[in-house]
Amino acid sequence: MKGNQDSSWADKVVLITGGATGIGKGIAMEMYGKGAAVVIAGRNAETGQEAADSLGARAIYIQMDVRDTSSVNTTVNHIIRTFGRLDILVNNAGIPRSTGIETELEDQWDNVINTNLNGYARCVRAALPFLKESCGNILNIASLVGAIGMENSSSYVASKGGIIAFTKSLALDLAKYGIRVNAILPGWIMTENVSRMHPDRLKLVIDAHPLGRIGTPKDCGKAACYLCSEDASFITGISLAVDGGIALGYGAQIASAYQPTES
Repeated sequence: MKGNQDSSWADKVVLITGGATGIGKGIAMEMYGKGAAVVIAGRNAETGQEAADSLGARAIYIQMDVRDTSSVNTTVNHIIRTFGRLDILVNNAGIPRSTGIETELEDQWDNVINTNLNGYARCVRAALPFLKESCGNILNIASLVGAIGMENSSSYVASKGGIIAFTKSLALDLAKYGIRVNAILPGWIMTENVSRMHPDRLKLVIDAHPLGRIGTPKDCGKAACYLCSEDASFITGISLAVDGGIALGYGAQIASAYQPTES
């Protein structure tokens, strides 16, 4: 894969959890295109290896489960052995949706929080010694609904709201090391799940966007590259909405349009 390479990215090493599909893959493609070495980490070996191979020689896949501290530590150590450094951690792996509090079982709640929020913390702990050395960046992928709420997604919304708060706290804690920490809040993004929506529902969602379209993984990738670049060197602790303006009073109109498709 070729892109508009930037010399400031040439020596960067990036770890992207959940980087094989959707938003994570969009970020991987953009950062690789800038010239970084990209490590895609996730549970699905076939999809992950496919994604790494599609990028090129500077990309590798490592099988990892963010719910398992040992797995996370092993992954980071592998990166250091292979590349000698780590510059950017993109926390993206997560469970995409949940259900409402009335129907969600306790173990389901625990699994979402353990994956979406605790998993981010595990990755930060493992990566931090090496990010200190590189004065690196942490980018947390949260969600617009973590800021504005959403029906029938209690644990998911709680986890994403927690990520927003976690980002602010980390930014304060790690500024003394020169580490910047920011978050992206994707709105409606044309991922694999969204593309399977009924066309009528999808049109309803599109029409609710002031900019007249749904976002793409590439939109998120470009925002990620900016926040992790020298152009954003005075920016830390923010949560950047990548939502096409849908949060500007439009969200309530389409909150019920999304119903996950059973796979």
